[in-house]
Amino acid sequence: MDPAVARRLVSAEGAEALAAARAERDPDALSAAERLRSWMPPELAAAALDQASLRPTALAKIGQDADSMLWTRDGLEQATRGPVSRWRAGQLADAGVRRVIDLGCACGADARACLDLGLEVTAVEIDPALAVLARHNLPGARVLEGDAEELAADLLAGAGSDTAILLDPARRTGRGRSWRVEDIRPAWDFVMDMTAVGRGVSTVVKL
Repeated sequence: MDPAVARRLVSAEGAEALAAARAERDPDALSAAERLRSWMPPELAAAALDQASLRPTALAKIGQDADSMLWTRDGLEQATRGPVSRWRAGQLADAGVRRVIDLGCACGADARACLDLGLEVTAVEIDPALAVLARHNLPGARVLEGDAEELAADLLAGAGSDTAILLDPARRTGRGRSWRVEDIRPAWDFVMDMTAVGRGVSTVVKL
């Protein structure tokens, strides 16, 4: 998704477009696109209809939180299922974790489960458009656009046993999904460094 389109999608103009798209019986139909394009920019119409098309899958996979969240197709495909995210957030809270640092949050499904339990969340996303969506999806969280490998040291300064790191490395390249450890981002060496960060900080890796 283009970052400019993402910014429009989370604006008041975008909310109006999303409402119109959701009112369409078949958001994938050409007639739906024609109706929306008749009174809004074509790129916004396409993005809003795409969200309406993704909504049923998002609700089934994530749960009711998904109704207020925005997605990319890859982001939704790779997102953790809602019951798993909520279970894991509960395990962290029960272990005394009060602060979560999500180093590569994508659309923010895992971080949202932590927020819902009242945990403090800082989320990092390198993709500019995804960072825009994550700010929308994570009300009350601190969302930073940037490279997790460059920001981690500052974010972890002073961290202790009440802090947990979440890592869900991206497993896609320009050719699609990859099974090669060399292709994941953040890099495998960085993931291993985070598991050995010390100071009692917990690290959770989904891979």
